[in-house]
Order: sequence, then C-alpha cells, then structure tokens
Amino acid sequence: MKRSHLLLSGLFVACLAASQVQAADALATKPSHEGASGLPIEWAAMANVLNFTDDQKAKLAEIAKARETALADWEKENGQGQKLKDARKELEAARKAGDKDAIAKAREQITPLEAAREKVLAPFHKQVMDLLTPDQKALWAEHNLVAGINTRLKNRGIELSDEQTAKVKELAKDSAKQLAELKDDTEKGRGEIHQKLWKEVREQVLTPEQKAKLEPNATTNSTSRPGRDGTPAEKTNRK
Repeated sequence: MKRSHLLLSGLFVACLAASQVQAADALATKPSHEGASGLPIEWAAMANVLNFTDDQKAKLAEIAKARETALADWEKENGQGQKLKDARKELEAARKAGDKDAIAKAREQITPLEAAREKVLAPFHKQVMDLLTPDQKALWAEHNLVAGINTRLKNRGIELSDEQTAKVKELAKDSAKQLAELKDDTEKGRGEIHQKLWKEVREQVLTPEQKAKLEPNATTNSTSRPGRDGTPAEKTNRK
C-alpha cells in the first residue's frame, strides 16, 4: 500500500504529465493558477475527473491556498522566482535561436531551481493524494497513463478512433493495477511497466499506417524527453 501511494504521488507530481510536459518551458509566462476555480490546473482537472465530493473540494481549496502561500514565500527568497523565470526565458530564446550551448547553460540554471521549487510543493501533492479514495487513486493513475499515451501519439500526428481509445484505456487500466502492486518500486520497475504498455499499444491498437509515423525517420516537430506518465519517453514540441 505504501509503495502504491508513493507511486501515485509520483504520477500526480506529473499530474497530467504528458500535457504539462509540453508547457513546462513556458511556465514563466503563465500563472500558476488558471481558471475561475483558483486551483492549479492539474488539481482542477483531478477534481473534475474524479468527481470530488463537496468535502474533498473544500479541503482541496484549503491545500491550494497553503500551497500558494508557500510558493510565494519561496519565490521571494533570494529572488528564486525571478531567477527561474529569467532562466526559462533564456531557454526559450536559446531554442528559437538554435543555440545548443545557450540551451545547455539555461538548463543547468533551471534544473536546481525547479528541484528546489518541487521540494516546496511536494508536501502539498501528498496532502492532495491523501484526499483520494483507493478507487480514485486507481482512476487517476489510469487517467495519467492514458494522457501520456495520447499526447505522445498526437505529437506524431496520430489520432485514435473511439474504438482505439477504448482499447488504450483498457490497457492503461491493467498497467495502473500493475503499478499499484509493484514490488520493485523504482525507476527501472516502473519503466518496465511503461515500456510494456507502450509496446501493447503499438502492437494491439495502432494500424500499420499509424505505426509508420512512429519510425525514427518519420517527420516530426518533437524531441525526446524521459517520461513517467505511461510512456517510456515523451515526445514534446520544441519551438
């Protein structure tokens, strides 16, 4: 049970990891809260997907308020927030210019800052996960796995039919169960299940034409990025 909770917390940290990975380098120009709910976008999605009760919604709002305060305090400390914002802008500019050295330099600046930021936010992720029932945790894990697969496919120009989408959900549900029961709760252990899910999707869901779009020489505007959201390596747009 402990391993299951840790795993699901890890999945939550990504929280719709596939779709958010695409926006990671643009966070500096986007507010940490979006929409009328005043919640982080991933938490708002969670409340909607999992059909939160009124009690869960109230507690989620309290956690969100505490999170916002803690994050604001961290951003003010030694100008951490501005440093991260500036580094992300430098990374965006370096990407547009195609300057590999500048990209590497910006990433070196961003990595420790994002790690420090995540350390501040991690306790609040855990508090939110503690609000969930076992069934909600399972559904959220499945949701993230499906989101990861769908995003990777869309980045390769692959649109699934309703029948294919249903099959992916079926496979993801089984993978989520395997992750929850995982004894070897390590990157390697999780990675093996992710690889297995991706292989099953390729072999059991995709058509020959769709598989061809996944070949290394297929035209794409995306680059590889490690993922823990249900895919072995996320494909993200870099413009």
